[in-house]
Amino acid sequence: MSVISKQLDLIDRINAKCKELKKTKQDIADMSGINRTTVSQYLNRRLDNQQGEQIAKLEEWFENWLAEVGEPIVVNEEDQSKAPVVFEKRVNFETTDFKKITAICTICHEYATTGLIIGASGYGKTYALQNYAKLPRVAYLECNDVMNCKDIVRRLEQAVGLPKGTGSVDERITTLKTFLSTNKGYIIIVDEADKLLSKYSHQRIDVIRYIVDRSEYNVGLVLAGELALKAKLDTYDDRFARRVEIGHELKGLTRKDIERYFDGYEIEDAAFEELCRRAYGRSKSCFRLFDRTLNNIIRILKINGKNVITYEILEEASSMMIL
Repeated sequence: MSVISKQLDLIDRINAKCKELKKTKQDIADMSGINRTTVSQYLNRRLDNQQGEQIAKLEEWFENWLAEVGEPIVVNEEDQSKAPVVFEKRVNFETTDFKKITAICTICHEYATTGLIIGASGYGKTYALQNYAKLPRVAYLECNDVMNCKDIVRRLEQAVGLPKGTGSVDERITTLKTFLSTNKGYIIIVDEADKLLSKYSHQRIDVIRYIVDRSEYNVGLVLAGELALKAKLDTYDDRFARRVEIGHELKGLTRKDIERYFDGYEIEDAAFEELCRRAYGRSKSCFRLFDRTLNNIIRILKINGKNVITYEILEEASSMMIL
């Protein structure tokens, strides 16, 4: 390990310590009581001399903070002169909702109980569920309006690795029950479950309930869908509703999530604020809009050979979308 160079100025020392402690600019803003934009501008050397009072306030706080937490132990001085890190999307980024969904699936899987996940379209529900479905002994079923009972049985057969069954639906359900009773430790995740319920029929979702109930209670179950799912269960299938032991309503992305997402990347403050607005706070803000915008930003950065996300690049990315 090398000791920090005396040539590094205060901003270098702060950035090195933040990296060492895994502190984001938002964390610093929360601790110091200074708004995030000012902190970001200062650490990116964008505050000018006319903002001397803000600079002095910041530097006084940072000096006290470094005295409290200690100087950074390791600094690779070569990294200080390198170009910004090339921006890439984070794989399986763990937002607050992502963690909640994963936790509910884990509990239902481990304890063979029933969970409910509801949230508006575009909040990242399916993304998180499909990620959990990569684990062993997870049967993931994405529903649609035109499915019938036979379709559901066939999808479940495929999900657990059974060949296409023969005979009546009831006979194939019996085969599924036997398989799940013998091969313990499965969880069934039913995404878009609200599409299986209406005031006219709840037979399709009852197929799933029947399989789970008759599998010697060794099967976990998670129902996920739009906000209307809970009301539909309460109204049209209270037997199923009473089986739900744990649940979560998606809240959407937060500023903390976005701050963590861009930590380590170069992004202008104006671009950051606009991406926050697309992620939360507006009627159409959601994970999906945020993700689609990032896809276009990455394309433009690669075409132009750039690393820094500017507001101009964001506007160009937006021109390729119907917002």
